[in-house]
Amino acid sequence: ADNPAIVEIMNYSVDGISDSNGKTVYLKNLNNETCIDSTIVTDGKFSFQGSLEKYALMGVCTSLREDDYHWEVIFFNDETPVTVNLNDSTVLGSPQNVRLTIYDKEVECLSDDYFFKLLSMTEEEIEANKDELDKEGEEILKKQIAIVDRIYIEERETFIPVAFAYFYLTGHGIEAYDELQKEGVIIS
Repeated sequence: ADNPAIVEIMNYSVDGISDSNGKTVYLKNLNNETCIDSTIVTDGKFSFQGSLEKYALMGVCTSLREDDYHWEVIFFNDETPVTVNLNDSTVLGSPQNVRLTIYDKEVECLSDDYFFKLLSMTEEEIEANKDELDKEGEEILKKQIAIVDRIYIEERETFIPVAFAYFYLTGHGIEAYDELQKEGVIIS
């Protein structure tokens, strides 16, 4: 019988800064999209401590509702304490996590204006402009995939590409992604 892979568990420590006093902040395990903790911002600060799989992709956000557009600051559980600034969506911690946050902002900021435009439109306006909106969304996705392709080259020795698997899969398909794993480009 095959032995299951041994999963290494490590502690995490997340300190945070936010202007949203009294608001709930959530800590998520993005590997399985589950909320693992929450706390209230008090005096502009919040914190989380616990244990999770080594290199689990984690995120801090202010909402769990899918219909509520919000930024999620992401980082890996890599033994280095992190400080999450929800005011400017940055992370201080390991060099890998700092770079991950910069890449994430570069990729995700491309779609911000588009999503805010959609949120400001009625269903009727969206339907009336469907072709134009679809084309705009496709162009944004192409730009995001181009950035992710660069990330897969620049960060091939780190875990950072894993955070952008959705975009790589969307642009290139599962076979191309599987090939990168076989070549060791993506550390899984």
